[in-house]
Amino acid sequence: MSTSSFWKKHTGGESLVFHEHGNEARWYDAIGPNTRKWEMRLGSDLTTAKEYTVTEIGAGGTEVQGITAGIRATLTTNTDKWDEINIQLIGTPFQLAAGYPLYFGAKFAVDSATLSDFFVGLSATDTAILSAGADTLDIGGSALGFYALAGTTITSLTEIHASGSKTNTSDTVLTTNAMTYEFVWDGVDGVSFYHEGALVGRHTTYVPTVVLCPSIVIKAASAAARIASISWMRCIQLA
Repeated sequence: MSTSSFWKKHTGGESLVFHEHGNEARWYDAIGPNTRKWEMRLGSDLTTAKEYTVTEIGAGGTEVQGITAGIRATLTTNTDKWDEINIQLIGTPFQLAAGYPLYFGAKFAVDSATLSDFFVGLSATDTAILSAGADTLDIGGSALGFYALAGTTITSLTEIHASGSKTNTSDTVLTTNAMTYEFVWDGVDGVSFYHEGALVGRHTTYVPTVVLCPSIVIKAASAAARIASISWMRCIQLA
């Protein structure tokens, strides 16, 4: 894929955003004053609690740094039903505030389209984004992103705990292929969600305003290990 760019004005000034040619909703990088950028790096430290908070719910699991070409990390739950791995970047470096546009994206694959639960996106600090002992969400603070629960339906979500949530369902169903999940906060009043490059919906209600961190969760919806293979994951904010 070739790369194009555009200039974007924001509260901190003006930044140059690099994006996929023909798709301004898929940001690769940005240069400008106070730009905040994070990307899951090759060789990410998933074991020492220096980069990520890793919470294993149930009988545990394994988290392996990129060992295959094109894979940044592989998460494998244990073999009991509802075993779960919840990973969050340490710290909360991002916030959906007026005047500060933001992009989040991830590409990953699950090994079962009907027996995997997952969440990917930004969340307040939360070690159990998916419920323990059930195929449901259990967001304790605020979050936005995508999830699937023991089925092929993929849903976009904005939620402020104790206030409410808004969801939209993707027309593209979950498969075992690596799929892209992205959203863009426009810095004004709304978040646009894209699954496999297609617009899923635009949310202007229940958009979190608290500080957030990149998060991904994989959970077994049956008595068998579930695997999430992460190709890439990044967040860019023009500040």
